[in-house]
Amino acid sequence: MDPLMIVLRVVHIGAGVVWVGGALFLVLVLAPRLKRLGPAVQGPVMAAIVPVFVPMFSYAALLVIGSGIWIALKLRWGVLDRFFADEWGYAILAAFVLTVAGLGLAMTVSRSAMNAAMALGASMQGRPPTPEEGMQMGAIQGRITWSTRATTGLLVLAVIAMASARWL
Repeated sequence: MDPLMIVLRVVHIGAGVVWVGGALFLVLVLAPRLKRLGPAVQGPVMAAIVPVFVPMFSYAALLVIGSGIWIALKLRWGVLDRFFADEWGYAILAAFVLTVAGLGLAMTVSRSAMNAAMALGASMQGRPPTPEEGMQMGAIQGRITWSTRATTGLLVLAVIAMASARWL
């Protein structure tokens, strides 16, 4: 096998594990537990991990997409006119669209909501929130919850599409 393809696949799968696995951990384990512990714990923990998670997920996403495109083109380079001649091409296209949609949702809705939560939390440092700030934080947290769940769902569907392409 071509050594470049081995490296590309290791990068693709490794970065995918970081991105999708991290998103699943965040959505299924960390966020629900922090919500139960309340704002006194949730705020400082999120303030500590968001600056790490956002760049880590961003770089992993770019590596997944970049290496995925390179792999797909390398596998079909001589026959690009027949990319959709079988189900493999459609499965790869579906995985690509789902991945880019997940990244787009994360980079727009999730990221802006997290930034808004961080800014609001910083402005309330050392004091309880006013009723208006509490409502505002609740709305922001709602956006974060649905957007991270939707992003994670899109990524899981992308993984399923890519895994099924192997057998088509």
